[in-house]
Amino acid sequence: FDFSLAAFAKVPFGRDHAYGQEEPPDIALAGLARVPVGSSSFHLHLGATLPFFDEPAVPLASFAFAGAGFTWDVADGVSLGVQVEANTCAFRDVDLLQRHPASAVFGLRAVRGPRVFEAGLGTGFDRMSGYPWMAWFSLALEF
Repeated sequence: FDFSLAAFAKVPFGRDHAYGQEEPPDIALAGLARVPVGSSSFHLHLGATLPFFDEPAVPLASFAFAGAGFTWDVADGVSLGVQVEANTCAFRDVDLLQRHPASAVFGLRAVRGPRVFEAGLGTGFDRMSGYPWMAWFSLALEF
């Protein structure tokens, strides 16, 4: 059994005061737990995000998030995962957006030395509160 705490800070950049065109800066804290099952594992996370900026066009509230999933190690340094995730609503002052988004995602992670590649696809359970479809990829260096 593994447990860890994580802290995140997101600072978007681009045009000054263009927050309507990009996500606002925020900080987040999360607890992460993993239970190994052979060479695979179950995982859980629970946390909260606090958005902040000077003059928001749409006021955002702090929100909680959670997820649960399973990861299969399919080869040396390569794993596949599936996860269900949800969060409380960050748009408490906008009637149309007051639902709580939830989604399911499927992804791939490959680690080669210090390089980490991740890619995934997902869909929201409620088209009014979540993404109908989402896709992402990332490349990172661990050190």
